[in-house]
Amino acid sequence: MKLWKNYLLGDMQAIYLTETDPDYPDRKNMELLLLPSEVVYKDEPVEKPYGDSLVQLKIAGDTNLGGYAGGRTMRQGQSVTNLQFKTQTCEKRGEITDICTTLVDERGYEAAHHLLYADGDKSLRSYTVFTNNSKETVSLEMLSSFSVNRISPFMGND
Repeated sequence: MKLWKNYLLGDMQAIYLTETDPDYPDRKNMELLLLPSEVVYKDEPVEKPYGDSLVQLKIAGDTNLGGYAGGRTMRQGQSVTNLQFKTQTCEKRGEITDICTTLVDERGYEAAHHLLYADGDKSLRSYTVFTNNSKETVSLEMLSSFSVNRISPFMGND
């Protein structure tokens, strides 16, 4: 994973990391990492060869990848791996900073992940908006509000 952008949000920083899958060079994944503002992010090797997308969703009919998470998980399945990074904006409206990261699927689906910070707050808010721009009806089995990765970013393993 490579550093895409780093945003200072009070005493926190939101670090966006991107990777290109060698099997699909034009498909980019976007990961979100949160750190205290005084910590310098270092691109350290990690146990997993891929990052987890900041948007997690499951579309009915798409394949689960079968990862083990104390049972069954819908994380990082086909619905997520089909998403690719499109744009990222950072808008300041009054005291609110809104970082919006948009991911798209070639089938016509779009996921817009919003990370919100209010000046002086000690927390962040986040939500994801799913838009179906295809002509087909789609059913969502799961849509995350947030997906923070590397909860302990100073260790190379899970």
